[in-house]
Amino acid sequence: MVVDPGGGLVADGPFLTGAGIHGGLDLVLALIERDHGPRVVAATIRHLLRPLFAEASSAHEEIDRGIAETAGLEPTVRWLEANPHRPLTLADIAAQARLNVRSLNRRFRDHTGHSPLQYLLHVRLDWARQLLEETDEPVERIAERAGFSSPESLRLHFRRATGAVPRAYRMAHRKARRTENPLPHQR
Repeated sequence: MVVDPGGGLVADGPFLTGAGIHGGLDLVLALIERDHGPRVVAATIRHLLRPLFAEASSAHEEIDRGIAETAGLEPTVRWLEANPHRPLTLADIAAQARLNVRSLNRRFRDHTGHSPLQYLLHVRLDWARQLLEETDEPVERIAERAGFSSPESLRLHFRRATGAVPRAYRMAHRKARRTENPLPHQR
């Protein structure tokens, strides 16, 4: 049996325990997060810690920052993956993460191994690659859908990442797919 002398949350297989008022609160919040996700637990924390006086409104900002820091960057990573088509700046990503740019860069690199903009570029390149493999859309449209500022930008980054321009990549992918799945012979 594991005991936390500080009274914090302890997980042992399917069992969760918490000692004292704060341990019990940690336990309830962990269960809410497990069942409903970080947004619901963040809203619950805000509700529980709502300031009693109007002049304490700055406490909301500190609480939101604390929640963002403890919830990790996973919501921001998922947001980037869902929005590669948007013209995002580092300031936009920092605002989404509720962090300043410097903290975002440091924490994002620790979390993913890349800066936020490098990660966004990887997401955009993966999306462009998928569109090249699965559609007949022209490179100009793929560049737009994947969030590149121009077809030239897509070509430049795609070539750096894969060693091939998008058109050559598409042709090679289709040739390889035909080789793997030849059409049955007609009789």
